Amino acid sequence: MPSTGAVKAALVTGGGGFLGGAIARSLRARGIRTGSISRSAYPALEELGNRTFEADLAAPRGGERGLRRAIKEMS
Repeated sequence: MPSTGAVKAALVTGGGGFLGGAIARSLRARGIRTGSISRSAYPALEELGNRTFEADLAAPRGGERGLRRAIKEMS
C-alpha cells in the first residue's frame, strides 16, 4: 500500500462487504478520506466518517452514473 502521505482519498467498491468494509475501515484508521460504493447503504461505515454511495456497478447505466457521481464528490 502506498504511504499515507501520498494518498488523500480512496473510493472502495463493495464497501458493505466483508473485504471492502475492512479496507474502508483500515484506510479511515490511517486518516485517509474514504468513500465506498455499494448496492445498499451502510450506516456503520458512515458513522466512521466514510462517505457512502449507492449504485449497482453490474447495472449498465445505473452503475456508470453512480460511479461518476462518487468520483466527482470524492475529488
